[in-house]
Amino acid sequence: MESHLWYPDAFEVWHKLHYHETWQKAKLGRFLTTCRAKMGNEWRERFTEPVTEFFFRSKYNLGHALRFDHLTEEELNEEKEKLLLGY
Repeated sequence: MESHLWYPDAFEVWHKLHYHETWQKAKLGRFLTTCRAKMGNEWRERFTEPVTEFFFRSKYNLGHALRFDHLTEEELNEEKEKLLLGY
């Protein structure tokens, strides 16, 4: 799992674009472009799919982007199970 490579930047971009407040107006294209620019040479095309998933999950959660690195072990396991089950 390589989310540690893109997740912190995606989380930061989500908030810098104020999508946590204006999630209903969030634009995927702008989000991906800004993530690519922020990551610079660290960006890999294989990040497009998980970053896109992050975008839609955050938008679906009414703008609330989860910080997986701030969850307890039990909460982290619950979130992983939800992801596997498609919730």
